Amino acid sequence: MIVGEAVAGGGAVSEIADRAFDSISGPARQGGGCAVAADGAADGRPGRYPGRLVMTLLVRDEADIIKSNLLFHLNSGVDHIVVMDNNSRDGTVEIVEEFVREGVVDLIHQPERGYHQNRWVTSMAAYARDRLGADWIINADADEFWLARGGDLKSLIAGKTGNILFAWRQNMLPACAMDESSDPLSANLLAVVRSLRTEDGTPTLLDRGSPKAFFRAAGLLEVAQGNHDVVIEGERREEDCPDLCIFHYPVRSFSRFEGKVSNGGSAYANSPELPSGMGWHWRRWYELQQAGKLQDVYDELVIPAGRREELSRTGLLAFDLRLAQLACNGFARLGDGENERIYEQPFYEMHVPWRAEYDVIADAIAEAIPFETAIDLGCGNGFLLARWVAHGKDVAGVEVTSAGVLAASRCVPGRVRVGDLRVPMYCGRRDVAICTEVAEHLEEEFAEVLVDNVVRHAREWIVFTGATEEQTGGEHHVNLQPHRYWERKFARRGFVKDEIRTGALRARIAPGIERIVWFPKNVMIFRRGSA
Repeated sequence: MIVGEAVAGGGAVSEIADRAFDSISGPARQGGGCAVAADGAADGRPGRYPGRLVMTLLVRDEADIIKSNLLFHLNSGVDHIVVMDNNSRDGTVEIVEEFVREGVVDLIHQPERGYHQNRWVTSMAAYARDRLGADWIINADADEFWLARGGDLKSLIAGKTGNILFAWRQNMLPACAMDESSDPLSANLLAVVRSLRTEDGTPTLLDRGSPKAFFRAAGLLEVAQGNHDVVIEGERREEDCPDLCIFHYPVRSFSRFEGKVSNGGSAYANSPELPSGMGWHWRRWYELQQAGKLQDVYDELVIPAGRREELSRTGLLAFDLRLAQLACNGFARLGDGENERIYEQPFYEMHVPWRAEYDVIADAIAEAIPFETAIDLGCGNGFLLARWVAHGKDVAGVEVTSAGVLAASRCVPGRVRVGDLRVPMYCGRRDVAICTEVAEHLEEEFAEVLVDNVVRHAREWIVFTGATEEQTGGEHHVNLQPHRYWERKFARRGFVKDEIRTGALRARIAPGIERIVWFPKNVMIFRRGSA
């Protein structure tokens, strides 16, 4: 949704991450996911489902990094993102509008020329709470990437008892000079892991800085400048998050650095009411820019090899490839070895004789609901997708193993990617999200993540199945639940079961099925809003 112009004064199971976090916070946690209340509602107790997570971003001229930021956090458990743009001119707005059209971002235009960051961010946080139903809120910047151990921000929150959580940033500096074509996540590989103290006390980017706060939405009063703290009503329960690291990319190409210094410095200059010590780096760099010395500043931030080795030996710098590796895979977390063992080539070959029945199912779904685009989460051999492609639909699929992607690619080449539905993912929203013959194969601790993933990909419709206790003994059936169990979870997220269409779909499928006899009993149609 494009909200319009802001009113002045108006009160967004990675092995890579798990390995790397050992040096930050000890051994990786065991298991994953979170326990849930009976109705799938948010629950403040540790280990319980944390509810709806919304992130806010205040941006200005961030075209080189904003798309990666949005994709990363949508693949990390964030349900929705509120972006406030402050007079961008470099194409940032056009990139954000792509996500607005998909329905996962709300865009607010902020035309003021000063730097009233805490007032603007507070208004976004209130919007997230009051308009989007946020239970938890992260206020971030476009150059910040919040990486949780295991890759799931919601599972991290579920394990905490506090209502205000704090996480440390690590500045990521370039290993070589960058130009406009450089990808920051691939070029900025030097992590500042310990702070350098200068003789005169002048702050530098070789510093860990101050931690950032994120918080439970209930009781929000005000977000502090820089997002370092929050004022709330009621009891304040603070807790540190050593199992979360904020990757910060403050230095990219020189032309972008120059533009950001000009924007930031002039904004602070136009905000005389702010303390003179606030925004120290922008003020200092702006003065140097005015004196024609900004190139010298930039050259110092691109650390040469000799200096890099010296700082590494003292434990101040270290190479950190986590974000770069995730970016190479589109921020998707890959399935683990257990999945590769269970879902090998014979598993997919076993289902080949059932293709005709999947054609019946695909035709029945196409008759039951209107759609032009679809994504099948857990698409197996890709039979549903292939049938819809033959009828001119735009489709995509996700399957948990490389063997599954290979099997599906025989039916729909180039349309299926690897993905693990036990961790957050985002592949783009479609008219309908399909998730059939999947839920019973995932342990109950991952039920909330699964439902979040399905909802995140659905613009209007969801087609879902969940095996009941009648199917005890099925291959790797580990979570058999009554249909009402799933209905409550989808309703909590704004998708209501359409009883009429569900009944019609079951009646349409049943006569054409001889082998997959459980499918018409279990299939359900959900629609955003109301049935």
